[in-house]
Amino acid sequence: MGIGWNGKSLREMLDEYEAKSESGYYYGIEELKLREDDFFKYERFYYRLLNATLEARERVKFACASPGTRELGELLFLVHAPEGEAAAISLGLMAHVTVVENVIKTIIRENYEETVGIRDGDIFVDNDPYTGGAHPADSRLIVPVFHEGELICWVGSISHELEIGGGTPGSFNPFAVESFTCGERISVERVGEKNQFYPWFIRRLRRNSRAPDLWILDERAKLSGCLIIKERIKEIIEEFGVDYFKQALRELIEEGRRDMEARIKRQLVPGKYRIPHFCPVLYKGEGVPPHADRDYIIHLPLEIEITPEAKIIFSYEGASRWGWHSFNMYPGALESALWLSLIETLLYDGRVTSGGKLQTELIRPIGSITNPDYPYAGDGIPWVILTGEISMSSLAIYLAQFARGYIEECIEIGANWASLEGGGITRFGTSFGFTNFEFSACAQGARPIEDGLVAAAAPWMPETDTGNAEIWEIVLNTASYLYRGVIRNSCGHGKFIGGPAWGSLWVSWKPTVFTIVASGSFSGMISYQPFGLMGGYPAPSWSFFIIRNPEIFEKISNGEIYPGIVELFEHTKNKGLDEEIEVRKGFANSRMAQDRSIFGIIYGGGVGYGDPIERDPEKVAEDVNNGIITEEVAKNVYGVVLEYDESKGVYSVNPDETVEMRSKIRENRKKRGRPVKEWWMEERKKIKEGKLPPYAIEMYKECIEFSEKFRDEFTKFWQISEKDIMG
Repeated sequence: MGIGWNGKSLREMLDEYEAKSESGYYYGIEELKLREDDFFKYERFYYRLLNATLEARERVKFACASPGTRELGELLFLVHAPEGEAAAISLGLMAHVTVVENVIKTIIRENYEETVGIRDGDIFVDNDPYTGGAHPADSRLIVPVFHEGELICWVGSISHELEIGGGTPGSFNPFAVESFTCGERISVERVGEKNQFYPWFIRRLRRNSRAPDLWILDERAKLSGCLIIKERIKEIIEEFGVDYFKQALRELIEEGRRDMEARIKRQLVPGKYRIPHFCPVLYKGEGVPPHADRDYIIHLPLEIEITPEAKIIFSYEGASRWGWHSFNMYPGALESALWLSLIETLLYDGRVTSGGKLQTELIRPIGSITNPDYPYAGDGIPWVILTGEISMSSLAIYLAQFARGYIEECIEIGANWASLEGGGITRFGTSFGFTNFEFSACAQGARPIEDGLVAAAAPWMPETDTGNAEIWEIVLNTASYLYRGVIRNSCGHGKFIGGPAWGSLWVSWKPTVFTIVASGSFSGMISYQPFGLMGGYPAPSWSFFIIRNPEIFEKISNGEIYPGIVELFEHTKNKGLDEEIEVRKGFANSRMAQDRSIFGIIYGGGVGYGDPIERDPEKVAEDVNNGIITEEVAKNVYGVVLEYDESKGVYSVNPDETVEMRSKIRENRKKRGRPVKEWWMEERKKIKEGKLPPYAIEMYKECIEFSEKFRDEFTKFWQISEKDIMG
């Protein structure tokens, strides 16, 4: 007899679910009987279950050690049906709705019920992307919930750990070209029983992380949260009865599917939407193994088809092969990104369950970067690409909503992020490691009705914050903040401007060894975007910089330089000291810091919406007065001529000169413009004559060899033969 419902094994329940769901309904449920019979009882049941996940998250945040979970709430709790589908999901890391489900299904498919045993009080942990997660930094803890000997459901939790070991300190390991150096890997393991962790598991974390206390206490806090939910489930079963609990769990998941179906029909225009995506890999000279020591381009085109039957099909035909880098994506990674884009564009006020997945299909060519056929491909930081996928898919949804007349909902989810990590040995001889998660407060893109916000959006977590600087200083251990602030001229320009970028500045204090690692989205180079919308400008890329000359810090201490990022750059430029600053833009890099080294990062801005010369001139003047843009940008980009009132210390609009300036900008555009056909002919000539950049030729050759569909579409569009590109 199995431990599942009514004596079935979990494998029997999973097989039954998959067979019945072929009908298009979750588990074949065509009627929501409980909802129809007593709507208020049904709603009360749902909110009791949902509130259990919310209660657990809010309570255990204060027991978590890492600022990522405590300060920013990088934490998620879920309740799953026995076969794995999620029925209730807390706030938090909404990108990871599907990943616990994947782990549960691995437990079922690999027959843990018989070979390992699944008992009340058992604890399972997994952070292996190969079994369904996004990357190793996301640790998933799962416990079974039993009622009278029957596994009634599962409770799961996820958190992002700030230091997981690996070749470089932190949690992302951007230079790990195989999984072996991506950090500590726990692959669907039972790590405790009777609601207690095994001692070997705690010892294992302590021996494999530069900041083990953060990880250990996070796991204990997640376990505490899961136990809180278990107790609330017992109370719910006592109040509603076990039969009601079982049926309601399934109806909630099916209701989530119906909600998704209804929103697709109501908000989106059917059709195919294509978004390009190119990602540079700049590993040459960065100390990676010889077979990975080169620069090249990843091709990752996205086609979204919205069918009249209210299904959304995501296709990655034409994607590059998996490669020797840390950005490969196993199944859970893409699922996380695409599901998150749907939550933020369609289900932002809906009932989020796993049921909505039945309205989607994901096409990932085997052997591509989206579905590696090598089980040990580097997977430390696929998010540098995945956030682009979130942005791309949200842009496609935005276009489909816009075509239907939904304006206020339209937004391109921000993907212009960067991360600062590091670690080493303190002056006291102790190890340390960190990932500064203040980057969760990304700049928000503009919308058709309003400007974007600064430091107010994160694609992976709707609730966003920078965290307290003092807390991050404790974690960094050997560095202190000098500055946090907004960067001028860093917004995506437009009729409505994107949120401006902001940055942070630190100084290091007497480390024995201190390695700093910066990485982030591939924006601002040859990459996908962030696109501007409807004539709006894209946003500037992120950048990292370091100054190792201690004399610069002495000048800050003496008051000769204001400790701001812009002021620091201006001082070094004016004094002819440009060489003192090493700047790296838009790709991962690793650098050593010394005593009193100054280092900083500028996070990316948000995209603009609409033509900049259509922006209200008074708003442009306000932007200048608020330090968002300069007078020069106001004139040259927005066509707004300003006058400075020295007595009041503010700028005001000169309306006549503004009208004239905007007229000149329009005339200059007409002179620069040319027919698309003319541009197409020039580009086609470059292809036929082999005059594309070498990186581009190499990329297209690989994709043409790998994908017949891409080959046919590419050669047809450019009216060339395969030989023209392959040589």
